[in-house]
Amino acid sequence: MLVASCGLTAAPAHAQSWAEHWFDNVTYTSPGSFEDQTRGYVTAGGMSGRIDVHSDYLTSLTLPKVKAGCGGIDMFLGGMSFLDPDYLVQKLESILQAAPAVAFQYLLETLDEKMGNIIS
Repeated sequence: MLVASCGLTAAPAHAQSWAEHWFDNVTYTSPGSFEDQTRGYVTAGGMSGRIDVHSDYLTSLTLPKVKAGCGGIDMFLGGMSFLDPDYLVQKLESILQAAPAVAFQYLLETLDEKMGNIIS
């Protein structure tokens, strides 16, 4: 029993280390147990990982809108958002760091299409 409980506590720590490297948004649930009036339950825990895929727009504009109905009047007066300059600089730096690899890939595909497809 002691060996099994030690194994259960080491697994989430290992799962957290590799999952945090692979996913942008990770949530964990710990192993546990609970009982209701008729039965007992044991859970092994869990993990949920999401890769953050989205498009970044320099600016975004939402126009005003008004809705009226039996429940009253809803008004949104519009809004505008823009990227944080520090975040934009970080994105541009990562693009510049990846540029030599992308240029090499295009050059290789231009010189020998079969070799370029094999490497990619």
